[in-house]
Amino acid sequence: MFRDDFVATPTLVLTCSLLAAACAAQVARYESLVELLDYSQAAPYPAELVVSGVSNAQQLAVELHGLSHEVPADLDLLLVAPTGAAVLLMSSAGNYFQVENLNLAFADFGVELPSFLALESSVYRPGSYSGAVSLPPPAPSQPYAAQLNELLAEPNGVWRLYAADAFWGGAGHLASWA
Repeated sequence: MFRDDFVATPTLVLTCSLLAAACAAQVARYESLVELLDYSQAAPYPAELVVSGVSNAQQLAVELHGLSHEVPADLDLLLVAPTGAAVLLMSSAGNYFQVENLNLAFADFGVELPSFLALESSVYRPGSYSGAVSLPPPAPSQPYAAQLNELLAEPNGVWRLYAADAFWGGAGHLASWA
């Protein structure tokens, strides 16, 4: 893995081949609070993270730190790569179980997101339980990629995390993402 620490909270982890000569873990972080407003888009929208100097990336993982929300099933989280390709990380997951200060990771090798059970700090595969999801512009519309690794065509550039609360009755925040 390769690691590159930025002053930002969301974490984007890219893994290169073990055979690559300069293989190291590289993590870009977005350290600012993302407000998850009730029945609205987050502030900021999107949360942007700049990645540079990455080569030979073969795996992508996204970390969300300090996720708190009254009704996590209201959340739609969309990751958009510098190429414009996007993956819906989470939609309608976690039911109505309030969450406080969770650390979630998303990777293609993770476990399935819970629909009717509470979210826990864990590594999940991206997933949606809401059918057609439409986030407010300027978020791209569907179709979205099925796996995170489909976003690795060009890892360098601006990554965007779009977060929106799709229903009335719950708000929260995300401390950071990487």
